[in-house]
Amino acid sequence: WGWRMLWLTKALDHQILPHGDDWSIWLMLAGRGAGKTRTAAEQIAWWAWSYKATRWLVSAPTSSDVRGTCFEGDSGLLNVIPPVLVADYNKALHELRLTNGSLIKGIPASEPERFRGPQFHGGWCDELAAWEYIQDSWDQIQFGMRLKLQTMKTRIIVTTTPHRLQLQAHAELDLVPAILNVLPSCQLIEPATMKLWTPETLRLRGRYTLD
Repeated sequence: WGWRMLWLTKALDHQILPHGDDWSIWLMLAGRGAGKTRTAAEQIAWWAWSYKATRWLVSAPTSSDVRGTCFEGDSGLLNVIPPVLVADYNKALHELRLTNGSLIKGIPASEPERFRGPQFHGGWCDELAAWEYIQDSWDQIQFGMRLKLQTMKTRIIVTTTPHRLQLQAHAELDLVPAILNVLPSCQLIEPATMKLWTPETLRLRGRYTLD
């Protein structure tokens, strides 16, 4: 609990998990230095530790990004989770196992076929707008998000810098967008639930704004 409480005392408002149960995707859209990676790593780590023997996906544009940013980066999972809670880390397989039986599995978005088969309780998609096979990878990830928790719906954290998102999301997914400026600030769009996420309804213009 200590590491979680330490994070909550440091986290800015935009780095705190959105309230309510009416969302499935938390989109953190921001430039560099806004704390996206640290926020997602802290939250995925906490979910994995809070729910024993669960499975969590981490994906980024390439295998190097998965390892170098999401797992081993300065704000990555291995620098967030206390070492005493880590049972094993296999850098070749991008697998981080905790002592409570939970698994955090990394899969690069550059290989969308690798998403076929594995199933998860939730996940983190880093730099989604930079994925080469964004639609194929996203669709396969949704198929794999089929493990259920009794006290929380399946959730995905998306962290990305602003680019045009050529992505059609499934209509049943709910989105909470957090639009961050160069300075760490946050605005949650109201209503918090968006039933359809398409290039027409979620289009990036300029550097830090949404239509």
